[in-house]
Amino acid sequence: METPPPLSVLLVEDHAAVARLIQELLRDQPRLHLAWVETLAGALARLKEGAVDVVLLDLGLPDSQGLDTVARVVGAHPEIPVIVLTGHDDDALAMAALKAGAQDYLSKATIEPAMLARAVQYACERQRAALALQASEERFRQAMDATSDGLWDWDIPSGQVYYSPGYFRMLGYEPGVFPARLETWLDLMHPADRDRVVAANEACVRNDVAAVRVEFRMRARDGTWRWILGRGKAVQRGTGGRALKMIGTHVDITERKQVEEALTARTRQLEAVRTVTAEITRELDLSRLLRLLNQRAADLVGAVSGAVYLWDEVGGFLYPQVWLGYGDWMAAVRLKLGEGITGRAAAERQGLLINDYRTSPLAPPLFLERTGITATIAAPLLYRDRLIGALSLNNEGTERAFTAEDQQTLTLFAAHAAIAIENARLYGQVEEALRDLQGVQAELIRSEQLRGLGQMAAGIAHDVNNTLAAILGQAELLKLRTRAPDLLEGLTLVETAATDGAQVVRRLQEFARPRGASPLASCDLTAIVREAVEFTRPRWQAEPQRRGVTIATHLELTELPPILGNPPELREAMTNLIFNAVDAMPHGGALTVQGEAGPTEVTLRVRDTGIGMTPELQAKIFEPFFTTKGVGGAGLGLSVVYGILQRHGGRMEIASAPRQGTVITLTFQRAVPVERATQVDASPATATATQRLLVIDDEPLVRKTIAGLLRMVGHAVVEAEDGPAGLALLARASVDLVLTDLGMPGMNGWEVARSVKTARPDIPVVLLTGWREQAHGEPEGRQHVDVILGKPVRLAELRQAILDAVSRRVAAHPAQSREQAT
Repeated sequence: METPPPLSVLLVEDHAAVARLIQELLRDQPRLHLAWVETLAGALARLKEGAVDVVLLDLGLPDSQGLDTVARVVGAHPEIPVIVLTGHDDDALAMAALKAGAQDYLSKATIEPAMLARAVQYACERQRAALALQASEERFRQAMDATSDGLWDWDIPSGQVYYSPGYFRMLGYEPGVFPARLETWLDLMHPADRDRVVAANEACVRNDVAAVRVEFRMRARDGTWRWILGRGKAVQRGTGGRALKMIGTHVDITERKQVEEALTARTRQLEAVRTVTAEITRELDLSRLLRLLNQRAADLVGAVSGAVYLWDEVGGFLYPQVWLGYGDWMAAVRLKLGEGITGRAAAERQGLLINDYRTSPLAPPLFLERTGITATIAAPLLYRDRLIGALSLNNEGTERAFTAEDQQTLTLFAAHAAIAIENARLYGQVEEALRDLQGVQAELIRSEQLRGLGQMAAGIAHDVNNTLAAILGQAELLKLRTRAPDLLEGLTLVETAATDGAQVVRRLQEFARPRGASPLASCDLTAIVREAVEFTRPRWQAEPQRRGVTIATHLELTELPPILGNPPELREAMTNLIFNAVDAMPHGGALTVQGEAGPTEVTLRVRDTGIGMTPELQAKIFEPFFTTKGVGGAGLGLSVVYGILQRHGGRMEIASAPRQGTVITLTFQRAVPVERATQVDASPATATATQRLLVIDDEPLVRKTIAGLLRMVGHAVVEAEDGPAGLALLARASVDLVLTDLGMPGMNGWEVARSVKTARPDIPVVLLTGWREQAHGEPEGRQHVDVILGKPVRLAELRQAILDAVSRRVAAHPAQSREQAT
């Protein structure tokens, strides 16, 4: 084996005795040739001459002290290893010297010949290995620079990433325009892809997977998103297998992805046509079908607006029946054959595609003025070669153009749509004839069914609400008594189920109960009238216009004060009146709504210029099911309005004469401004502290559950099984508040409340009821009840009701409240 050449060692030491000692130590080391200088300047001069393999460096020299000495030697000749020699055995100093660039650290006090020789040899070997690695990495990066793909080299501990020039060229950037940090690469990535790519790389770093393969988008210099195929793997791992270095490639696959996306989109369109065709052939209601056709057609080709036009054979024009993304002005649009893009498609009986809509001579000026359409695609609706309408779809405010595939898709869809429209028309004609034949009979049967259903539902709802009240209350009570997580979770599920059951019962009550129990509140009559007029616009504007008839509307409603009412019912009343007025003006006319405010009332007059009524007709118009419209009318409009006015405490008057029109006058109560009550100190002692409560309910389970809940939150509770027993307890016990059920035998909740207030006007009464429709239906008893709660009731609702009732009692009877608190 060839003997390695000797190593040239430069000793930098200003103490001659130490230098001679080290020379003596290395005397028996034939592979080490020692040279000695006393100053840093001398050392730098010798290093500049070359032929030095390793430096033994003292930190205390005449011309340099401390770690600065190491830094100056390493900075001048980084390729030569440095071993620090010092008389201080200091670990912190040793670490600092190593960080400054030294290869090793030896104490003069403990140095031995073999130790010194090994240190010199190892330092030289490490330095040669480091230089070889550096050269290898440089060759690797030169190879990376030569490729057209994006190559990267990630040093994980430092976060430094080397990007090849091909990486920058791939994205259109100049090499080196952004720092070589991982965060920069992530900043260029599409936000929707970032977490997925980071997770894939982290899995490789943790050694969960051997390599990474992931597709993602990156922003190029021109602002576009480029699809990238990224591959990478770890080439160096440390303790525990965690990667220290990863290398990989990024390849631009945008064109491949675009082809894939186009194929996927076309497949999706064709599958959507098949699915939508099955959907529209099942829909036989024409109006719903047309809306469905409009929406599905837009979805198929990615349009933002569009319309379904129907062909008027008599008038010789296309008119939009339904539309998406347009304003109400579309109702007046009429297109002759050949007019506009839609009219041209209908005239030529073939699809038409225009992607330069703003400059197209076929674009109607009205559409250019009122829309931002940039591209349009249209297709005729043909049934057995007979024109029945056309489809028109648009893109607005976007650079996306329609494609030939979009046109083919829409044409295919239009063929199925035309068949569906014709089927719906035929079905509608048959259905209308059947409705006309069975209308009166069905209305009578429905009325009887609803009346019976209401009676049955009320009884069932009451019993079910009591049961749910007990279940919900016991669940809350048990939750207050336990801290076991499993039990709490189960009780929460029980609460949810009971609450859902209560919602089901409530919907049953809303469906089956008679109208008239809605609470009244202050509301804006002007806004309600305007909403009703706008809601009925298709009836008084669009439909008459299609017949060539005009109905003008005039609103004179300035500065009307608030009234006491229920907005949904008032809108229903106004809608019925407007419909009646429109029906009374088949040849056009004017509809005027006037408002006038008095000291205590607000008057509303709805005037039409229609055919009017004889005195005989006026005498019958409030009778249910009486109608002058033949089989097309239900005879319920004015009777419904009359009922609503009664529930509002208002009046309804009619003035009419044949051929002179009709005036219907509605009178409402003005809303009384709510005066702010004088603030009373509802201190904790009177409002939130322990209250003495009397609970009256004939259902033992409900009563005990509510009482238990109230006791758990600190209230003192006494119970009574019915009204008389509760009043007997009230006579001999001190009570702050009474909670009573509504539906009890012998004496119901309204009677209990009246008796309590007669004996003790200062005691609040909270009414609990499972009869939702009766809670607001007892005007004589309602004044004696402070708060009404529907069953099932939650503990939080009970506590809030008690707080509200007691606070109002404090405000109304401050002296008595302070006396009781004392």
